[in-house]
Order: sequence, then structure tokens, then C-alpha cells
Amino acid sequence: MAVIWWEYDRSEDVLVLSATSGDFGTADTGISISANEGLAGAVLRDGGIQVLEGTALAGNLPDIIASLEGVETALVVRVGTGIRPLGILFALYPSAASLAMQQKEIIELVASALGQALEGNLLRGEVEDQFQRLLLLQNLSQILQSKLPMEVRLKRLVDNLTEAFRAQFCHIILSEEHGEQLRFLAVSGLSMKELGDPDIGPGRGIIGKVFESGEPRLVSDVTQDADYIPGHPDVRSEMTVPVKAEGEVIGVLNLESDQPDWFSTDDLRLAGIVASHTGVALQHALGYESALTRMRELELLNRVMQVIERIDDFSELLQTIVLEIQTFLEVTAAGIILLEDNRVDMRIHATAGGDEEAFADLKLQVGKGVTGAAALSGTVQYVPDVTRDERYVPVDPRIRSELAVPLTRKGSVIGVLNIESELLDAFSEEDRRVIEIVAAQISQLLSKALLYEELATMAITDGLTGLYNHRQCFVRLEAEFKRAMRYSYPLSLIMMDIDFFKDFNDSYGHLQGDGVLRKIADIITLTMRETDVVARYGGEEFVAILPLCHESTAMEVAERLRRRVIDANLTGNGDSDPITISLGICTAPQHASTYEELVRRADDAMYHSKNTGRNRCTLWSEDLIKAED
Repeated sequence: MAVIWWEYDRSEDVLVLSATSGDFGTADTGISISANEGLAGAVLRDGGIQVLEGTALAGNLPDIIASLEGVETALVVRVGTGIRPLGILFALYPSAASLAMQQKEIIELVASALGQALEGNLLRGEVEDQFQRLLLLQNLSQILQSKLPMEVRLKRLVDNLTEAFRAQFCHIILSEEHGEQLRFLAVSGLSMKELGDPDIGPGRGIIGKVFESGEPRLVSDVTQDADYIPGHPDVRSEMTVPVKAEGEVIGVLNLESDQPDWFSTDDLRLAGIVASHTGVALQHALGYESALTRMRELELLNRVMQVIERIDDFSELLQTIVLEIQTFLEVTAAGIILLEDNRVDMRIHATAGGDEEAFADLKLQVGKGVTGAAALSGTVQYVPDVTRDERYVPVDPRIRSELAVPLTRKGSVIGVLNIESELLDAFSEEDRRVIEIVAAQISQLLSKALLYEELATMAITDGLTGLYNHRQCFVRLEAEFKRAMRYSYPLSLIMMDIDFFKDFNDSYGHLQGDGVLRKIADIITLTMRETDVVARYGGEEFVAILPLCHESTAMEVAERLRRRVIDANLTGNGDSDPITISLGICTAPQHASTYEELVRRADDAMYHSKNTGRNRCTLWSEDLIKAED
């Protein structure tokens, strides 16, 4: 843009080009034009403000201005006091988009101040200062409308304001935490470090009062104002205006001078216009940042959903989720901790980043530590500085802040999403909101996964004993048989039947009978190896699948089982003979070429035990068949 000043010479009734400044080059001063002709003459006589664009420029501007290259828009305003004209001010722009409503108001204000300066016979240097100030203030809208990051725009804004008003300090302060706190967003005249941690807030000090009331303040001498909270020792006068967005105060623009009575009421009006423009820019920026935040939420949630869709294994699912969170949020560590069945202990099921060895040995309990507090209370726990929170359990010395968000299912806490950072106060209010939304989605996904796991378990297990059911027994047996044949190792099968169990049920009832079934299932489980498979075959029959087990070893296991059942002394009301079991054993491929044949021959061996006195173990062999025949 450019500014050109034409001063009115009353004696000659002409407008004399007296000063130029700006981007379109310089024009020779001293040139004069008639004060009674054209647009300049009309504005000089009638006042007001005129805006010319495009083709309207032709024939309405003095030749010296019309010859300047790149001018697309012109703003023309009279300078004067009362009805007395003193001259014409031209503001020239490269495009119509460069001219905003706030700029028109700024031009009018500066024209008014220029008129007062000329009327008071101020020195030409001071008049030129008004031009320089006009140019600086005109730059503000371009700064605020630029594509630079908002923090850069605000820093340039306060630097320009400090120069335009010849102030010592300029600050932009924005509200946080729903208006409960005020934070310095940009400063000029000193650094953030030099600023320190000033005691400001809604209702405190001049800044806080302006924020709370929404009304501007002009303080000619801060030493005489009871609201002033001493800051820099050089400050003598202060001008503070509210920054608003959609009628709501969102912050404060504050200027300070080392001279008393430095700022005028025109300055206050001008600062108000700048603050209004700043509020609009901040509103747009905050809306844009809010949209970006929402996009981040959706992107992270989309990543988590993709993980859920492609991964079936529950443990791998949790591990991949925390890795996505840790990578996407760029935090030091993230983990999912789930409550154990006793609702007291907690176990880390997945972690990404951090000291994994330390995490492996960590014992967690509900109510202990920050994570335990989140599990106990069911509320988010945020610790901006872990060194100042006695609840924090030191694990990784790098950690400075921690966020623990409960994961819930049907109103009950099932775990905690825990996120840690090496930075102090690493998680802003917006960050915490994003993480809480993600945690809510993880809770739903965990609930579905747990429900699926429960349903899957119900489909393959016996409801009474918790062992695999008949169907799953054959699924596992077929898989184990194929593996044994492929790698040429022995596979043994033990079939078991409770002796006289029908008589026991008839005598003591099904409740006691169910108790016997559960106890025998426990005995079998405790006797078997982790690699063995135990199932309830049906009724009072059980099956044990023993991979990598020769028939001699299987026979020893069966005999051990038989003796342990006797030792358990399972009786009805304590007045019956102890429960016993009959067992049959068969080993493949020695005595069976298919898994169906393995079952059939183990079953034959078991019935041989029952038919020859019960409470015994029988190993299938060809001799057994001959004996049966």
C-alpha cells in the first residue's frame, strides 16, 4: 500500500502534494492541483470517505497518482478540524481484497489525529510520524490475514503496535481453561523469560478487570491506580482493550509506556479497532485449530479402527493400539493397564515406549499411584509435574508429566489408558480432550473384544467345569493329531469316567454331583502339563490330550490321576465310599492311524477298566482286543 498527503493551501485554493510513503514508489512533492475540481475537491468540500476500485479510478484521481503502477483500489478521506479542511489523504492498495473495514476506520482515525496535529502547528517531523504510524497500522490487517502460524502473526502484531504507538511494551493475553486463567500469548519489549509468571487473572489487575468487564481502560498514571499490579519498574501509563470474538471476551490487548499520560482517547479507539481485528483473526485461527484437532481425533480413531479390523488376537490388538497412540501423539510412553479378576491388582497388557524392563517388574494396584487413582475414582488424573505429586510411582526417570484415563465397561472401570511425557505440563486441555475421546473409543472396543472373548470362550468351554467342551475337544484333537503326524512325535489320549456316578447323583442329588465334577476337573487340570489339553467329553467323562507323550509316560500320568482322585476323598455327605475313576489310554501313531481311531481305542481301554472292576487304568494293545474277544 501507499499513502499520499495533499495539503490545502487556502490562499491559492489548491491542494499541494506534501508527503508520500509506501510501496508504489515516490511522487514529486510540490505539485499542486485545483481544490475545486474532481473527486479530491468534492471530498475536501463535503468530507466523508470515498473508495474507488478498478475502472472507477480512471478520471477520478490526480494524474500523478493515476500514473503509479499497481494501484487497483484507492481510499480518499478529508483531513481537517470541524468544518475547516486542511487537506486530502489518499491510501492506495494493490487490490480490493487488501482493504478491510477495520482499515477504513484506521484511516479515518489517523486522518483525525493528523488534522489535530496540523491545527496545533506541530512540526513537520511529527506529521510525518503520523504517516509512518498509519503505514504501520495498515500493515496489521495484512499480518493478521497472512498464512503464517498464529503465534508468528501475533508476535509481529505486538512488535508493530509497540512501534506505532511508541510504547515500551505490548502484550496479547488470551483466556484459558474456560476463562478461568489468562496466559500471555505474545509480548514485545521483553522476552517471555523476562516476563516471568505475572500475577494476572480474571478480575485481578488492570488486565484482569478489563477482561472481566469487557470495557477498555486508559490509565494515565499507573502509580495512582489502585487496580495496577506492579510489573516492570519503568511503566508509568497503560492502555488496555478487550479482545472479543462473537461478542465474547477471549483476551486482552495491553500497551504500556514509560511516560505518564502517554496514550490519548484516539489511541484507545485505534487500539480497540486493532483488538477487534485481532479477535476475528483469533476466532478464525481457533476455529481452524479446532478443525485440525477434530481431524487429529478422527485420524487417530481411524487408525485404531483399522487395527481392530485387521487384528484378531487380543494381545496383539492392545499392543498395536498403544503403539499407534504413542507414535501419533509423539509421547514418551503409552500403555493399557487392565484390572485383574480380583479387582485389586492391575496388570500392564500393552506398552509402547518407556522403560520396558522396569514396566515388566512393576506391581500395580487399584488406588496406588496415578494410574491406580484413575482406576479407583473412575476419573481422569492429570499430573503436569510428577515430581510434585506424591502419588506418582517413579519408574522412568525421564518422565515429567502423566495422564491416566479410565477405561470403562457398563459403568465399571476395566482398566486405564496411561500416557507419559518427558515434557512438563505436556498435555493441554485440548490434548486431554482428544485423549479422553480416544480412551472412550478404546473402552468400547475393549468391551466388544472382551464380550467376543467371553462368547468365544462360552462356545468352546463347558459351563460347569470351565474345561473345553466336547466339540472343542475334537477341534483340538484333530489339530494336535495332524501336528504329531507331520513332525513324527507320539500323541497320547486318556479317557476317564467317574465310577457309579449315576448312583451317586440318585443318592445325593445333582448339586453334589456337580460339585464332584468340578473337583475332578480341577484335579485333572492340576495334574496335566500346560501343553496338555483337558476337556469334558460328556456327562461324567473327561479327556486329556498329551502331545509328545509316549504310552509308558501316559500310563504313569493316568495312574497318578487315579490316585489323586482317591486321595481327594470325594464323598456324598461324608457317608459314602470315595469317588473313583476308570481310565483308558491309547497312543498314536503306535496304535492309531487317525484321531477317530485314537478316541475309539482309548474309549475301548476305558471300558475295559470299568468291566474288570473299575478304579483302574488300562493301556490299549492288540492283546487287549484278543482278551476282549
